[in-house]
Amino acid sequence: MIIPIGHENFVAVEEVVVIQRLDSAPARAFKQVAEQSGRLINATNGRKARSMILMRSNHVVLSSLEVEAIKKRFDRLMRNIDKDRQDPQPSLFDKAHTQIWE
Repeated sequence: MIIPIGHENFVAVEEVVVIQRLDSAPARAFKQVAEQSGRLINATNGRKARSMILMRSNHVVLSSLEVEAIKKRFDRLMRNIDKDRQDPQPSLFDKAHTQIWE
């Protein structure tokens, strides 16, 4: 599953480790190390970077969206997934599988 991080850019939810703001000195230092090692992905489309997404691959993705905006998108996706899981309607596979054994 993917979530939009602004300007038609997306990240895979499963690969996200943390989303944080860029206003602290450690965050800026981490960004600089990622840039020097070639692991920085700038997804801001020329706008001011407001958040930094750390990925499992040790890549750092910059977004112009605030952390709160990305978090809302992530929460909305999780609610939709939970809603789909609670759907009592069985899948076609489940229905076909039970008919074989009846």
